[in-house]
Amino acid sequence: MDGDSTFEYPHSGYTIYNPDGSFFKYVRNHAGRMDPVPSVVAIPAGQYLIDAQAEEYGGVKFTVEVKPGRLNVVHLEKDPKHPAAQHEEAQVIRLPNGKAVGWRE
Repeated sequence: MDGDSTFEYPHSGYTIYNPDGSFFKYVRNHAGRMDPVPSVVAIPAGQYLIDAQAEEYGGVKFTVEVKPGRLNVVHLEKDPKHPAAQHEEAQVIRLPNGKAVGWRE
């Protein structure tokens, strides 16, 4: 909260790992505490493991395939307008117990 009635929700940071599990990069994912815009990160094409925080679910790990010239967007927040169930199964991000916690675009 900033002031009496203004709320800002900066995106949480996340860590990118190479397929072999080695550290690749940490992304802060916001410029400041009042910045609600996610960071855009350019990385080489390939498979990566992402370790991030999902709203209301805590830490999640999932893979992302980065293709040349393609923007990958991942949503890890609850959004009643875009529930994970509306997306193709391959796009849904799930916890180990199968619960959907987000989706990929």
